Amino acid sequence: MKTFQIFVILLQLSAAFSLLSFIAGVFFHSWKWMFASCIIDLPIAYYFFGAENNWKLVGYLPILLFAVSEGLWKKRKHKQTGALR
Repeated sequence: MKTFQIFVILLQLSAAFSLLSFIAGVFFHSWKWMFASCIIDLPIAYYFFGAENNWKLVGYLPILLFAVSEGLWKKRKHKQTGALR
């Protein structure tokens, strides 16, 4: 029972830090914060990816976060270089 409680606490901490880094990424338009949110969200996604119902879709959240962070990275890169591709 103690192991399960530790697991739940770790998932809650991961969810809290992922949400905070996502909010910081949106607020600051920072690809680094969005990428951190993607990496922090991996344990939660791995847990829910084993579900047999619609909760399985939560497992795809890190892919979405990675795509957003890559978009912000490219936007910042083009803004710094002044190149339009």
